[in-house]
This record gives sequence, structure tokens and C-alpha cells, in this order.
Amino acid sequence: MSIEVQDIRKSFGDREVLKGISFYFQDRTVNMIIGSSGSGKTVLVKCIVGLLKPDSGRVLFDGQSLHEMKGQQVRKLRQNIGMLFQSSALFDSKTVNENIAFPMFMFGNMNLTEIQKRTEFCLERVNLPNAGDLLPAALSGGMKKRVGLARAIALNPKYLICDEPNSGLDPETAAVIDALIKELTLEFNMTTLVISHDMKSVMDIGDHILYIYEGEKGWEGKGKEILKADNPILQRFIHTTGLAGV
Repeated sequence: MSIEVQDIRKSFGDREVLKGISFYFQDRTVNMIIGSSGSGKTVLVKCIVGLLKPDSGRVLFDGQSLHEMKGQQVRKLRQNIGMLFQSSALFDSKTVNENIAFPMFMFGNMNLTEIQKRTEFCLERVNLPNAGDLLPAALSGGMKKRVGLARAIALNPKYLICDEPNSGLDPETAAVIDALIKELTLEFNMTTLVISHDMKSVMDIGDHILYIYEGEKGWEGKGKEILKADNPILQRFIHTTGLAGV
């Protein structure tokens, strides 16, 4: 269940956004991609999930190149990728149950009873057992993120990708989401990628960290090592978060 990027490069016109990034995302752990706005984090993840094609380099899932996969192989891979979007990206006109069931109807092979049972399980797993009949408008920001996580694990994916999961949340709610991501990663043996600006999340749940600076790999290492990293640019980034004294 590994993901590896090898010398990924991506430009838009004359602007080179990714400048040869190589990184091994360790399986069954929370891998965090951090960096300032515009550093290339989101472009890298879009290359990883196939929304963008890199100009050169390779994205490997379990050793197999994404861009060499055929139609059925790509479909199977996408069934194994759960996504938690920054905005949660719930369907406003669908209930919570319908939102969670959506990927199962679209990509799964379950019957209606199985879908209902899986939906109930996923909601209970994110501690929202009684929210199934609600519409997204009735949910708080934290509840929307939890519903987004429930939908992300609906197909029991091998890979979980979270884009700024704590965006717009208060610190207490953000800690709840972080804890859920960590728990689900371990419980379902997933390889998890988290894009984040939040250094507290890095310290709390980051097992392996990729720091991107101006499209290049600026540093990699374990979450607990980052405060002692001998990298002035990275340390300046950490200081801007207010966690330098942690």
C-alpha cells in the first residue's frame, strides 16, 4: 500500500511549480505534506491522484506506475483512494446518509442493504450515529469534516488523502479531526497523506513529513524531529506558526 513519487516535475506555462520531487510515502502511517501557500503541495497531490499529469517523473502505487495503468486498473485504484476535501465537498441537496452512500453507489458492488449497513458503520465510526437524516446545512464545520471522513472511508480504501482537514476549525475541533485521521489510518491500515499548514497537527499526528519549499523537497523526516531540523528555511516556517517553543 505504498505511494512513491520519483522526480516529479510540473510546469504551467513558464512557471515551474514542481522541480523534481522524489518521496516515499510510508504505508500505514500519516504522511504530512507541509509548506507555505504556493509551494506546490496541492499540485503534487493532484499529480498523485491523477487529476494532473506531471511533465516528467513517475507516481507509483505499490510499485505500479499510475500513468501506465489502463482504464480498469485506474478505476480500481480510484476505488481505493478516499478523499477528504478542504471544503468537505458535501452535496447540499443530499442527506448525510446519501452523501456517504454516494461513492458506494458509484464505484462499489454492494447491494442496498450492504450500503445501508456500511453507511451506518461509517457514521458511528466518526461519532455521528444520529446525523444520517440531516442535510449539510444543519451541520457545524467540524461535523461536515467528520461526514467527509465517513464518506472517504466508505469503500474501505487503501489510501486516504486529506486536503487541509483543519481549515476553518477551532483548535479543539481540529484536534478531534486529527485524532480521527490517526485512528482511522491505524484501524484500516491505510497510507494517509495530509496537506497541512498546521504545525500542531504535524506534532500531534505526523509520522513522516515532507516539507516543500518553492517546488523542491526542502526537508523530510519524522514529525518529532522537525523542531530540531538543521534547516534555516524550515525553522523560519515553523516560527511563523508560533510553535517554535513547543
